[in-house]
Parts: sequence; structure tokens; C-alpha cells
Amino acid sequence: MPDGRQILVSSRERVFVLGEIATEVFQDNPTSFFQDVKRGRYPKLQCTDPNIMAVTTKLGLQVESRTVGTGISLLTAETVRSLMLDKRKRGLLLPFRIALLKLNSLEAATLMADSNYAQALPVAMDAVKEGQDLFKPQPDLRLFPLFLLGAQANLGMKRCKQCEELLALAAWLLYSEPEHSLPLMKAQLNRLYGQLHALMGRDSEALQAFAQDAYQCSLAYGPQDVRTSLAYYNLAKVFQGMNEVDKSLMYCDQVLSIWSPALLDLVASRVDQSTQSSAVQQTAPVGELPLQAGQLKEAAEMLKDIRKVRVTSLGGSHASVAEAACVLSLLFICLQDALQAHQCLQDAQQILSQQSLAGKLTRMLDAAQAGLQLFSSGL
Repeated sequence: MPDGRQILVSSRERVFVLGEIATEVFQDNPTSFFQDVKRGRYPKLQCTDPNIMAVTTKLGLQVESRTVGTGISLLTAETVRSLMLDKRKRGLLLPFRIALLKLNSLEAATLMADSNYAQALPVAMDAVKEGQDLFKPQPDLRLFPLFLLGAQANLGMKRCKQCEELLALAAWLLYSEPEHSLPLMKAQLNRLYGQLHALMGRDSEALQAFAQDAYQCSLAYGPQDVRTSLAYYNLAKVFQGMNEVDKSLMYCDQVLSIWSPALLDLVASRVDQSTQSSAVQQTAPVGELPLQAGQLKEAAEMLKDIRKVRVTSLGGSHASVAEAACVLSLLFICLQDALQAHQCLQDAQQILSQQSLAGKLTRMLDAAQAGLQLFSSGL
């Protein structure tokens, strides 16, 4: 089945190296397989692009010929499916389609992680369509993440009607299979509903959805888990839009009360580990948090915004602004961004020195300073 090695992408259509498909899927000699394709008049593409040929060589992919100037033969997914049927490899067809569906889903998710919603939308909707065709009869919970994927892509393009329709389909699946509806699934659904309502100015509905998100995340991870904090942040942003400053600040405080001890323990343990080792390690323990590096970068943007909210609401010299800067410094240490970590630490120290309030945050300040020593060569 395709694992990404055999696949190239051209104009959003996945194509496969013929020789690799011959050996890995059909267990055939690439040259004889090429003759079968030619005799059967199956559609194929001939590629002489030096960049693509260099990639196939680097990956060690099988080709039907290495003759100079002949290029390599590529097959579309539809041609591979036809070959599977004609060569009585029907048993491979379903795994092949599922593998392609996973690749499309991953591509859409990766594009959305880069905020490239315009390119993600057609890929995500193709995945939805393929999933609906693949997982029959319905309801089938395997469609749930596909509906959410399509909803998120439409939301990113501000296509509210299409987003709401896909969320309704996802909700119907959960209600149809209540015994298999996990808290995390409900949290994901409510989070997207909350974002949709917020975009459409439905503040009351947005608050209800984000509150449900927080509740379901608490069931899945615990109320003090960093993965639950985004729900509290979303509640803070809705209240901010409603000019309910005190409530917005309350939820901002909740976010920082989650991240502060998590990052403090993480950096402190890293410092302790380094002092016990004869050779100082230079890699921050990002993997010890239940988030990927990309998610930690998103968390940094969230904490930056919370710091900005505190500055706007309470003033730039308020002690809580220093606290936010301290937490940011610890997070940037985990992201191995020494420059930003150093700047945030300096900002916090400057505020606290003016008010003689450093005692409250001594442990965080000390941890940030010690953590920065691990990356002193980068400053």
C-alpha cells in the first residue's frame, strides 16, 4: 500500500511510480509490468523532469528502465485501481483506497496547519467525498474526522453554510452511535461549532459550545491539562468580544494557571537533568508535553495574546503581565528559541524590579534563567 515513497503529486492528482507499484504491490518485474500496461493500453504518464527523476533515484524507487532520455512512467490512482481489478488483486483495492484517503486527510491537515485554507479546501472535500463512497452503508464513525476536516477547511475560508452542514453530519454520527462517542470527539465537534458561532456573531451559542468543549476535554484529559486550555482561551476571546473584561481576564488566568506549572516543572526537570550530566545536552524536552512542536508554537501565539490582553486591560506594568512574560519565556525555552525566551525574561524582570514583586515569581524566574543557560551559545 502507498506509504508516501511511491507517490508524487501533480496538480492535486496523486501519481505513482510504475516500477515501484510493480514490485511493491503486484510483485512483478518493472519491465514486464510496463509491457503489460502498454499492451492493455492503460493510461500512463511519461516523465522526464530531472527534479522528479532525481527524487526517485534518491529514494531508491524501482523504475522500468534507466535508459538515458526515456524518463520514468507514472500511473494515476485510477489506473492503479483498474490494474488491481483486471489482475485479480481485488483484495488490495480497499486498503489502497483507505491509504489514499489517509494521505489526502494528512495533506489537508498539514495545509491547514500552515493556514493555507484555499489549497486545503478541495483536498479536504475530496476526502469527504471519497470517505462517503468508501464507508457504506452509513452511519459510520470513520466519517467523523473527515466531516470535521471538511468543516474546518470551510470555516477557514469563511464558508459558514457549508461548515455548518458538515458539522451537522458529524453531530448526527455521534448521536447515531452514542456508545462509541468519546469525550474527545464531542470536544472537537463543540470547538468547531464554537468557532463557527463566534465567526457569525452568535456569542451566546459560542459560549455554550466552548463550555462544552472545556467540559469534554476535562473528561478526556483532565481540567488542568494543557490540551484543555484552548477551550478556556476561546471562552476568554468571546467574552473579550462582548466587552466583558473581567470574565475574559478570568479565563485568561485559567489558561496561565495550567501552563505555568506544566512549563515550570518541565524546564526545572531539564535543568536538573543537565546538572547531573557531565555533558550538557542541547535538546529541550518538547516531547514531554502531550503536544507536537507545531501545537506548541500555536500555544505561544495564544500566550502572547493573553499577555497583550493583560497589557490592554491592566496596563503594561501590572504584575500579571510579568507573569505572562515569564510563562512565555519558559515555553520559548521548550521551543529552543533562546532569543525570544531571553527577551520575555528581560521584560518580566524589568516590570518586577520596578515594583519589588519578584518574590511571587522567583521560582519561574530562576527556572527561566537556568533554562537559558542551556542555550547560552545561541544568545
